[in-house]
Amino acid sequence: MTLRTRCLATLSAVLALWTASSPARAGDEPDLCSAGQLPMLSTDQRAICDHGREWIAVFKRGDIDGLMAMYTADAQVALHDQKKLVGIEAIRAYFAPALAQRPRVEFDLHVEAIRVHGDVAHLISRYWYTSVQGNDPPIQDAGRSLLIYQRAHDPAGKPVWKIMVDIDQSTPDVGFPAPRR
Repeated sequence: MTLRTRCLATLSAVLALWTASSPARAGDEPDLCSAGQLPMLSTDQRAICDHGREWIAVFKRGDIDGLMAMYTADAQVALHDQKKLVGIEAIRAYFAPALAQRPRVEFDLHVEAIRVHGDVAHLISRYWYTSVQGNDPPIQDAGRSLLIYQRAHDPAGKPVWKIMVDIDQSTPDVGFPAPRR
């Protein structure tokens, strides 16, 4: 089965599972990556939670090389109101100018679902992002993300998860203010 076929099958399964398991009201589900939920997750699910926390930390540090290391070489990123980015160089070109400015950033995720399908996994989350540069007004973005991960190996041969597809969208049920933690 080709990677494209696996991705399409995974996306179909994600949408079916998400529709079938969505609570009556958005926000009713616990954050799967919270400390209280982690013990109930598989090793792979916990690794994906760690990846999400590390992505935020790397982004906040402005580490463009570290951020790019978290994506597959042929990753696709589709952010709302932006052209789809394909491949590390396009993703780098998008993120590098913002990270170089070193804005003050707040980024909060509430993970709603993590499913692992062999060497491919997906995560669905709500997110809230605020960026402040100097005295400029804050830039705020909130919505829902779908991340599709692929199992890879680091230079030492240790299995790691990398982002293969990153889709963010505005949704009417996710907005500011962000919920208090």
